[in-house]
Amino acid sequence: MATVARDTNGRRLYTAEFKRQQVERIERGEVTASELSRELGIARSLLQRWKHLVTRAGETAVGANEEVVPVSALRTAEQRIRELERDYVGGADLSSAAAVLEQLPRWIADYNGAAPHSALGYLPPLEYRRRRQEIVTD
Repeated sequence: MATVARDTNGRRLYTAEFKRQQVERIERGEVTASELSRELGIARSLLQRWKHLVTRAGETAVGANEEVVPVSALRTAEQRIRELERDYVGGADLSSAAAVLEQLPRWIADYNGAAPHSALGYLPPLEYRRRRQEIVTD
């Protein structure tokens, strides 16, 4: 078996794709859950959990007619929403759509002109773009 990554506690880290492949092996009848648990050196209950998660995710996606989103992506999106709410919505006049639309240009200008972005080296987008253009023209 290939080398498996480990976290700082020494626990083995398996990718989602690896887990799906192992569940598929069981479902195709290549191995039993007991045989696979011995082969991988993991508890049979862990394989059952993988199977449950793979099945549940698929059923949820099919039932909602949507794609499955990794929990990590969901957490990232939720964190970004909290940041936007904190920075722009907190204390804003939300009494009507007209009031929100009136404030929107200022929020966008601040987001692009003053708010640092981690993906841009903690520079605001306009500053990042300006620096990139300086490099290109030099």
